[in-house]
Amino acid sequence: VQNTKSGSEYGDTGAACLRMTWGTGDNSEIMYNTFIVNASDSYNGTGVNSWGRALFVGLPDASLKADIHDNVIIATNNDGKGKAAGIAIVTNNLSPNLKFRNNRVESNWANVLLADDYGHADGYAQFIDNTFVKRDNYSNYKTVRSQYSSLPSTGVFTGNTMENGASMENIDLEFSGSAKKEIIANWHLGVSVTNGSGAPVSGASVSVKDSTGKVVYSGQTDGNGKAGTDVTQFINSNLSGGKVVSREIKTVKTPHTITVSKDGLTATKTVAMEGNQTVDMPLGAAGAPRTAAAFHDIPAGHWAEGYVNALSNKGITKGCGSGAYCPENAVTRDETAAFITRTKYGEDFPYTPTPHFSDMPASNGFFKYVQKLKDDRITTVEGLFNTGGTVSRAEMAALIVRAKYGEDFPFTQAPHFTDVPPTHSFFKYVQKLKDDGITTASGTFLANNTTTRAEMAAVISRAFLGMR
Repeated sequence: VQNTKSGSEYGDTGAACLRMTWGTGDNSEIMYNTFIVNASDSYNGTGVNSWGRALFVGLPDASLKADIHDNVIIATNNDGKGKAAGIAIVTNNLSPNLKFRNNRVESNWANVLLADDYGHADGYAQFIDNTFVKRDNYSNYKTVRSQYSSLPSTGVFTGNTMENGASMENIDLEFSGSAKKEIIANWHLGVSVTNGSGAPVSGASVSVKDSTGKVVYSGQTDGNGKAGTDVTQFINSNLSGGKVVSREIKTVKTPHTITVSKDGLTATKTVAMEGNQTVDMPLGAAGAPRTAAAFHDIPAGHWAEGYVNALSNKGITKGCGSGAYCPENAVTRDETAAFITRTKYGEDFPYTPTPHFSDMPASNGFFKYVQKLKDDRITTVEGLFNTGGTVSRAEMAALIVRAKYGEDFPFTQAPHFTDVPPTHSFFKYVQKLKDDGITTASGTFLANNTTTRAEMAAVISRAFLGMR
């Protein structure tokens, strides 16, 4: 949909790909579509303050329901003057059964809009396992926003993936107004319990407490040693005692403390939930029998043993051949692409079939991993990938941080390392690596040194598997 002042879906300047309002969408299931709205003031010279909504949805009764899933939703404003929302929840939405699941939502103004001039959004619509993507560098971008301080705006966001600078911290709900505003940010927490030999432990008791000490989950591991729940990172609202106080109140519920126990053995770990995590919880007595090491050159007691074995157990690494891991070898750029892509997606994922790099043909065994690295903008190189080349520690920091956060993230401004000053081109990535505890280096970072395969196992495990 290309919107103009004349010939719009409704009003003077608005356009929508799909409008489902005032209960017309009850019992709807909308799936496997691509919705694109492009708002431009300059189109045909007729638009003024252009307005685009890809999905324009509201269910005005709490008994109504709709399930919108597995769609691609794109909303962009092309001239920096107007607005473009991927999903707009409006028309007095009161339904908690309005669900958006597994959609990819891209926008340069707002991935999700809760209430606008067409009505409020007070039903706590559910956003589950979607991917929110920030497009371009439009200065007015917010991942989640509200249009008016006078309209209620609520939503529950659970397990969503953020790309290219999208963030559940990047919201603007006009908290200073007289209307109720509330966002709940939840993440998926998985727990994997193993015994001293690395075998899964079924029937282990699992308890999760939030930062206040409240038990938010209590259960047992299944036959694969797994348990899981959704936990809250924060609640952002303008409510105090259930009443609007016309200011922003942020209640942080993390870090969370996980305790597992069985047969008199107990293990505890504290994790900061700022994204989806699966936490490995070894539960074994000292001296318990061990299975053979995953790789013959990673013996018991090797400093990277836990990290390498975790990657092996999850299929992220297959070693370097002949039953070895080659921990002290420099990790190659190709191997790094495989490490990161397998960690994020496993082995089954879409990727551009046309080669991005002249030295990485489709016949190369690492082709799909390198393609995905470029598709996701984790690597920014052009022309040649330098296949087989090594990865410096500074480059490693950039790749890991981009894979986890994109390009837009907060970081400590005062340098952590004497050899990575603020003028260093990789400064922000190295800072973030240290901020998050992904690197344990101190004093100097050795930014130009090559990254070893053991070091790569450690940073992958810390960044994405919740290990420390």
